[in-house]
Amino acid sequence: MVQIPMPYDRNRAGLLPPSLQLLLSEPTQLLSAPVRGLVQDEFAALNALIYELGARWSKEARDIKFDFEFRAVEQERSRVAKELHDEILPNLARLIRFVQSQTDKSIGETLVDELHATVSAFRDLLGELHPVDLEELGLTAALSNICKRYARMTQRFVVFVEDSETCNLSSLQQLCAYRAVQSVLRMFAESQNDILLLKHDYADSTNIISIRCIDKSVLDAEWLSSEKPEFIVFDSWCAMAGATVDYGVSRQFNEFPCDLIIRIAETTQEREEVRQALGQFTQARLHELNSILAHAKEEWTNLILKDRPLFESLAIETERQRISSEINRLIIPHLDNISHIVTLSANQTLIHDVSEKMKAIANSVAGVMSELHPRLLAQAGLVPSIKTLVDRFRRASLIETTLDSDAFCDHLDISLDAKFAIYRVTQEALNNVEKHSGASHAHVSVKHADDELIICIEDNGKGLQVPKSTLSRGLKIIKERANGIGAKVTWQKAPHFESGTLVKISLANSGGQG
Repeated sequence: MVQIPMPYDRNRAGLLPPSLQLLLSEPTQLLSAPVRGLVQDEFAALNALIYELGARWSKEARDIKFDFEFRAVEQERSRVAKELHDEILPNLARLIRFVQSQTDKSIGETLVDELHATVSAFRDLLGELHPVDLEELGLTAALSNICKRYARMTQRFVVFVEDSETCNLSSLQQLCAYRAVQSVLRMFAESQNDILLLKHDYADSTNIISIRCIDKSVLDAEWLSSEKPEFIVFDSWCAMAGATVDYGVSRQFNEFPCDLIIRIAETTQEREEVRQALGQFTQARLHELNSILAHAKEEWTNLILKDRPLFESLAIETERQRISSEINRLIIPHLDNISHIVTLSANQTLIHDVSEKMKAIANSVAGVMSELHPRLLAQAGLVPSIKTLVDRFRRASLIETTLDSDAFCDHLDISLDAKFAIYRVTQEALNNVEKHSGASHAHVSVKHADDELIICIEDNGKGLQVPKSTLSRGLKIIKERANGIGAKVTWQKAPHFESGTLVKISLANSGGQG
């Protein structure tokens, strides 16, 4: 991840705007001689308020940094997770059904087991990249889910203790806290230890996450080493959250000393009672300090915006390398096992067909990482791309699928991002038809009516499955993609078949323009 010097980093003071460097000196150096002669109580109050001003500046600076760097990284993670979900999982599901239909049962059963393991590994990867449960359920539930995932991935005990459901942190703070815990879990996974306890508590407007490794097969310094790249990532996320981290202190979990405790305060309280204790002259000096901070923030923002495209591209490229590393770690061993198992079969047709499908999956992964699919959509247009999608779906699923389209739709003023989101929502809706409906026929229409672009996916399957509050990842991604471009998605009974479901996506012509 690209490291941008933060305002409170004394070691990099020379890289900061000149106005802000004043804040890095001792507080008394900001004040004139008469102010330095304040009585002790007033001086303590002044120090407290200066600390609060600095904390507020640090929060604003974190928000600025997040807006241009971390947001870009999170968007890339989200993009890759959604693309892998839409592009890879359906192909793996079809490959499983294909293998199950073959006559070579001995190899087939082993191959199906490995394919199911690959699907599970892909789902774990998606959870690592894009925590949809964080937005849907909140920090406490998301932490519980990630602990369960790491327990399954590592085959070790990762226990989450919830002492409070209260969490009033901002969405940025929740994301940073989640990513920080994720980094700790990765360090635990790389260690030789077997039991990790995490506890979420709430006290005095502060969220407290305590982490304790119970059975240390290795020394503390080895499992939580500051030399590890993950530790640097952990430290960065904690700084972004405005958290304080204590190591090897306190006693939690029935007298177990904790390895680390993360404390994140919800807000910085303005101490009016302290301010009232200050004299008129000191109030004036604090007003000047506020002006310095405002000017420093403006300089800092301009400094960042000047090179924003460069920093964003570097951050995204670094993140893509990281994701590629995760794919190599979590997915490639399973794909290698599949390739090895299939070569043991005497059925040359099976070997050829599975190898071809595996090649297509590998090419799809490469396409996702290089953003190949959006570029192809830009070249072909929305309606031709959906036509290709329907043709491919018909061949792969053996479900008779027809398309009715309005050529005018390709001339609407809709951004590429909106077209791509519509394409992916249509693809996921068709995948759901294949997986869940038991349909023999499906129909897709792309029409323009009443200043709206309307896409309908209808099937003659077993009927409407009303989405519940705990949606599947696929339905969550459908809603997320649609909401991202201002479109609406609705489910209802299919009007043109005796049974089945109709999924309708509607986007106003003014929506998604860019």
